Amino acid sequence: MRLDPFASVSRKFQEAVERVTFEELTLLIGRSDLDEFRRTVTPARQPYVRHLHIKIAFPKLRHHRERLGKVKYLTSEQRSATSEAVTTQLRELFDILQSWPFVNRGMALTIYA
Repeated sequence: MRLDPFASVSRKFQEAVERVTFEELTLLIGRSDLDEFRRTVTPARQPYVRHLHIKIAFPKLRHHRERLGKVKYLTSEQRSATSEAVTTQLRELFDILQSWPFVNRGMALTIYA
């Protein structure tokens, strides 16, 4: 059941809905807009975040077999560019989280690909 329609009933309902809504968040690094994350998870909502799942979304790898049965992999340049992009976004994310108040000490962070 979606709770967000109830957030407009009253200020107390909004707080209760946001507490549940922001308790567990998933962020796709590589496809997400970190500025939107920063704007959405406002200082008033930050204490509600208890678990943040970070999924690293690597570009789709097109492994295909060539005529001789060899598998084609990413070039070292492609791997380097992908690694740099993911590292940059993770740094941005940690900069955002570092700016949050200490009230979030109990927040769990899960990072996976």
